[in-house]
Amino acid sequence: PIASGQAGYWVKLQGLDTSAGSLDPPFSEDGKDFTLRVNNSKVKTLVLTFELNIQKYDPLEIPKIFVNEAEFKYNPVDTLHYEIPLHETVAPIDHVYRVKVADPIGAVGWPFPHENAHEYALR
Repeated sequence: PIASGQAGYWVKLQGLDTSAGSLDPPFSEDGKDFTLRVNNSKVKTLVLTFELNIQKYDPLEIPKIFVNEAEFKYNPVDTLHYEIPLHETVAPIDHVYRVKVADPIGAVGWPFPHENAHEYALR
């Protein structure tokens, strides 16, 4: 595995699944923008499941994951679930969820710091 802070440190999800609905286009680790459609009005909670390629990381240097800029705390040996409560009406929800995978070292460089990260937008 490539160490945190080094060029090539992996900052992408291997998979992103939903408990209901579908992504358009289908998920790819290099993708950035996805439309999430849930046609079942009975779904009250949508669960996103994040999958990391654990073989690419030292167990002590796992990437940070953020959802809408809030850090998503996780244990890499567990299944990574993020719950999104849906409202009680059948009206469509137009909200963007941003999932960012980032090098735990954060932004580096001077005079222009750069963060090694990849962000997925789900609308």
